[in-house]
Amino acid sequence: MRFEAFVGFLERIRATTSRNEKVSIAASLLGSLRPREIRPAIYLVRGTVFPAHDQRELNVGWSTLWRAISKLSAYGDEELIELYKRAGDLGLLAERAMLKRKVAPLHVREIELEDVYDTLVRVATLTGPSSAEHKERHILGLLGQVSPPEAKYVVKIVAGEMRYGLREGLLEEAIAKAFGAPLALIRRANMLTSDLGFVAETASKSVEELERLNIRLFRPVKHMLAEPSDTLEGAISYHGGKVAIEPKYDGCRLQVHKGGKEAKIYSRRLEDVTRSFPELVSEFVSIPHDFIIDGEAVYWKDGRPGPFQYLVRRLRRKEDIDRVVRMYPSMFFAFDILYLDGASLVDRTYEERRKILEGVIPDGRHIACSERFTFTNLDEARRLFERSLEMGYEGLMIKDLESTYKPGRRGKHWFKYKEALETLDLVVVMAEYGHGARAGLLSDYTFAAWDENHAELVPVGKAYSGLTDAEILDMTRRLRRLAVKEVGTRVYLEPKIVMEVAFGDVQRSPRYPIGLALRFPRIKAIRDDLGLEDVDTVKRIRQIYEKLHGR
Repeated sequence: MRFEAFVGFLERIRATTSRNEKVSIAASLLGSLRPREIRPAIYLVRGTVFPAHDQRELNVGWSTLWRAISKLSAYGDEELIELYKRAGDLGLLAERAMLKRKVAPLHVREIELEDVYDTLVRVATLTGPSSAEHKERHILGLLGQVSPPEAKYVVKIVAGEMRYGLREGLLEEAIAKAFGAPLALIRRANMLTSDLGFVAETASKSVEELERLNIRLFRPVKHMLAEPSDTLEGAISYHGGKVAIEPKYDGCRLQVHKGGKEAKIYSRRLEDVTRSFPELVSEFVSIPHDFIIDGEAVYWKDGRPGPFQYLVRRLRRKEDIDRVVRMYPSMFFAFDILYLDGASLVDRTYEERRKILEGVIPDGRHIACSERFTFTNLDEARRLFERSLEMGYEGLMIKDLESTYKPGRRGKHWFKYKEALETLDLVVVMAEYGHGARAGLLSDYTFAAWDENHAELVPVGKAYSGLTDAEILDMTRRLRRLAVKEVGTRVYLEPKIVMEVAFGDVQRSPRYPIGLALRFPRIKAIRDDLGLEDVDTVKRIRQIYEKLHGR
């Protein structure tokens, strides 16, 4: 397929607000592709080049894209800045900037979808001291050959800004419609492989092949998620009291894959973080089974959990891992098992999986099964909650004994209960330089949440407390690398860094687009284990407001 035709489908999807029409257009797109184009097309539609479990990344920053656009466009830098202010989107800027090129292309050829995809794959494979220069050259070459509308989508894909209302669920529906496969089967295959491109390619072949897709070692899947509960009683009664109760850890959610003498550890974002937990790896490889375990690592010192922020420092560390491991020791609590010795367990009940888990994972120096209690009565449940808080945990998890494991899904099979007001996971979109002792440091942060369609990030609050001086210094270095533009003391940022934000209340405020703002916000933790897909929505903020104020 010509990339121009591919972009035409994307423009039609963007232009309609009808859910069904988006699905129909996407299904038509998939039906127009050659078999070898299906997988790349799905990735590009999603604004990626690889599936979530693939560790390769483009690593092309906004500054590289900006330089490429600037070199090709006849607009000056000041004019480009004004265009960007009006567009508010780097892809739209590229489209408008390419309407006025410095030099027209010497020859124009029709670019294939595969040409764009292959170029981006090459960009991702470039490493070494001069890789940034080579990446920019490839981007320049690609933008130099495409039309302005095509340039818009090349930049959107590279910048990770493909937000036009075609959420993953709609794309699953489109795949089912395009290839005549049951939607439930598409969704199950996607849950178990974390690779929608592979699922679509398989669906184009046969339903039988789709049915054979299952979870497998060293291909991480998304974690099953829990629904927040306002009350302990409500979470327990929802399943008629047939629940198990576990501590809710304030740590790093991990998925451990062990096969033979090899073990790999993946984060919530499906990133390989094995090198950050060498003490866990050595214990896991000694267990005489092949398995996939779900659990949580916590900072552990003197027999008690400590602040989550200390553990996150291990995830960001690239060198001198052994020293950081000694400084910030961990304990891993296993609470679920998805696979054992060649067999998938995701369709077994929680109660069955838990018994299997306890027979596989021994208590070790750094590894243990999480504590687990079967519900007896509410008074005992409340005592367990108080005990959990005394131990330094966040609260309780309440799990349906009959629930199967549903990767990547949030539902009412698992509940999480914390007596304190819920925290929010928000992304930093702007920072400001501080005053006095914080002069020259980016210490005031404006946070954003997703709108209800996951299409746009909306500012919801601002915080400047919660981080140590050392963390503010480190954050200043990181944010400067993500700067898009500076206006006075304000630095507008590429939305990459997620923080867990605590607050005292949610109140009405005309200062923010949603009419609500967080009162007394405070940074609880820098969440490098989370990505944009994990950022909370304005719907959640409204729900908290209604709960607090009874409206």
